Amino acid sequence: MVSGGHRVPLALATGGQRSDKVNLSPQRHPPATLRSDSSLAAARYVPPAQRLQDALEECADWDRELKVLETSGHTRLGVFAKPLAMQLKVKPASKLESEPKRTGSSSSRSPAQHEVQEGSIEVEEEEERSNDPFIHQFYDEQGRSLSERLLRGRMRVLALTKLVHGQHSASKVRAELELAEAYARLNLWKQADLHASQAAALLQDLDCEAQKARETAGKNGNKRTLLLAALECFYAAQCDEATRGRVDLHDLMESLQHEGAAAKHDPLLTSAFEQHELEDVFASTQTLHWQQLLLQLEARSQPFRQHLAIVASRLPPGVEHTLRALFASLDAAEDGVVPFHAILERLQGLQADPGGHRSSASVYVQALSSTLQRVLDCVGYHSLTWAELMTLGANCHIRLPATDEAPDNDQESLVVLQPRVKLLMSRVFLRCGQLEDAVRYAQTAVVARERLNPESSDLVAFYLVMAEALARRGRQLRVLGRQAHRDRAERWLRSAEGTRHVRSRALEQLELASGSSTAPVSKKAAEAQARADLLQEFTTSSASSKIGSSLPVNDGEALANSMMEAALESCASAWALQERHFGRDHVTTAAVHVILAQVHLLRDGGDGEHGKIMQQEAAEEAVRSFQAAIDIYERACNGPVPTSAFLHLELAELYQQQPRQQSKALTEYESVGRFFLSFAGEFAGSETTRRECCTLALDAFRQCLTLLRATAVDSTAALENQRAVLAEMHVASVTGYGEFSLEACESAAELARTLRRLASNTSRHTQSPDNLRAAARLLRTASYVAESVLGVGDRRVRRLRKDALEVGTQLRESLAGEDYDGGDHNWLVI
Repeated sequence: MVSGGHRVPLALATGGQRSDKVNLSPQRHPPATLRSDSSLAAARYVPPAQRLQDALEECADWDRELKVLETSGHTRLGVFAKPLAMQLKVKPASKLESEPKRTGSSSSRSPAQHEVQEGSIEVEEEEERSNDPFIHQFYDEQGRSLSERLLRGRMRVLALTKLVHGQHSASKVRAELELAEAYARLNLWKQADLHASQAAALLQDLDCEAQKARETAGKNGNKRTLLLAALECFYAAQCDEATRGRVDLHDLMESLQHEGAAAKHDPLLTSAFEQHELEDVFASTQTLHWQQLLLQLEARSQPFRQHLAIVASRLPPGVEHTLRALFASLDAAEDGVVPFHAILERLQGLQADPGGHRSSASVYVQALSSTLQRVLDCVGYHSLTWAELMTLGANCHIRLPATDEAPDNDQESLVVLQPRVKLLMSRVFLRCGQLEDAVRYAQTAVVARERLNPESSDLVAFYLVMAEALARRGRQLRVLGRQAHRDRAERWLRSAEGTRHVRSRALEQLELASGSSTAPVSKKAAEAQARADLLQEFTTSSASSKIGSSLPVNDGEALANSMMEAALESCASAWALQERHFGRDHVTTAAVHVILAQVHLLRDGGDGEHGKIMQQEAAEEAVRSFQAAIDIYERACNGPVPTSAFLHLELAELYQQQPRQQSKALTEYESVGRFFLSFAGEFAGSETTRRECCTLALDAFRQCLTLLRATAVDSTAALENQRAVLAEMHVASVTGYGEFSLEACESAAELARTLRRLASNTSRHTQSPDNLRAAARLLRTASYVAESVLGVGDRRVRRLRKDALEVGTQLRESLAGEDYDGGDHNWLVI
């Protein structure tokens, strides 16, 4: 019923008598769908808000699964490191379906033959799964990897967020940021930069809009009405488990009395919320449900209806008519309430502007939909009145109570999102090489996050990024400072004063050379040597003060040292927070040790003896940090994992740079090679994973071979160690590339030559022909494979054939008349 330009609920317009029994407002839940048929359930319309919630839950599940693979290091190898590659799978059912098409007479088979065929297919599928323990879980039925599913899910979340919350909302900033973080996890930094920049720009616009809204609200106190204050009180009562939406009269009057400024500017609502009016509505009861109170006010209070009419008249053109028609179509019972989900879905469907421009009506509907979504998420009440609809449309910045489901409002969400956006921009600048911008953004992000909660565990990631940025910037400043120092020294040496110093030093060298028995030195050579010595002195010592006071010495050494100290302090802060929240043995604590080791490796003690000592101490600290991280990973993962293997590789490289740690480097390289070789065997069903693991194993074994040949003499024990390493290299080549590959051919030839040297290194009376037999077999196999791949006329084939003939001759001579069966083809196994 519509009377006098305002709408009166028929359930309350019947007038005079009313019962003392207070009925709760008819809260309408979305109608339940009868799932009698699966096809009908699948075709049921799902609202955008529910689809957004489902997409967020799926992304959370995929994120947890992917973090496990990232922690163990599987995402750095083979098929796991190719997140956007499709994994083709052949299902057994497709084989069964295609079999009748090929034969054309499947009915002629006996049931026993069908059982045998089906059983064989099941065995093949079981063998495939046993060869690939991870890959069948890493890919879905369509061949999409876990990383690609997460990326697609983030894209879907962004699209649904635009539909549900609009283009200008904190939720869209969060969706853009999470999509950028997903791109960053896949090392797609160009796309991450694009979405992070969009999130930063939108966040800045929202911050400016919020600042303007706060300034406007501060200047104009009439924007806040008594009805808005009452709604905030009602929603707080609905979220309270003790009251469950029932409002006490005295509490309501006390909360409205605090809104004195709003009461002065709104006489209609002041008269509607007078104490005697509310006492008449409450009657003999002390508590009343808040929505029933709104319906009673709308039915009984003429000023209340006039206020709603004034608010409706201020709406953009056409919006009032659309909202009234929409409300009337959903109010089938004509009791003054409509289902919250239904009207929200209709409003979200009206947001699309066919003209492509943002009219005032579309802006209003978008803001109203966003506010209604916030209220639904926070309050969770499933019915809506006309008074709520008008008030929420005019006041989009309503203060909602904090709950577990919606702990933050839009303004608080913006404050939380700002540090995350700054942190991601810092990571992007780190990968682009813009270290100065990376440091600035990282420091801003840390300060903003510390302002929110200085004891939060989320600060660990902020501290680690800032430590990496500071360390790399400090190293860059030191290198640039030394280069500038060298340039100044060269300019000074080209000046008149520098030329005199060069000639004086050259004369000294000529006098020393003339007084010694060495060969005479020319003037040109003496001058060049003097120039080089002076340049080295001025670059590596404090003698640069002689260059002149007109050129300031500003090599950034002090700033670089301060940045390195700040990086170490950031690592210490991250370590303290991580230990306080998770303990020393948690797997995420290992990341702190890794960053700390990298910071120590970026330290540079300078030139001279003191610099070498500082560099040695930094290397020792890095070794200790790497070892601590390896211990944590292997304890948490119940054994070696790819992450710990890569850290062992870092340790081996550090040991290799120190002359006294060559044996430790050899041990580390051997353990890394054996791990990746065994890892390739576990993933034998994946060609890319197997091949990349074998490549890593071969690289480690080559380093072992280099160390063995550099540190050991050509003795029997040294050749035996080389033979063991080459044998493992041959196994890795065959496993990774196949027996009939050039890699396996080269490894077999190298192993055969080592076996021949080992056999020649022993005396004729004590040597065993086993080494020569193995060498002859390997060389014949290698020559056969090389001839098949490269052709008969290739130089490498001729060399292998020559080596095979020489080893065969040496083997016949060593046997000295014994039976030798090397002339047949028993060595060839196909």
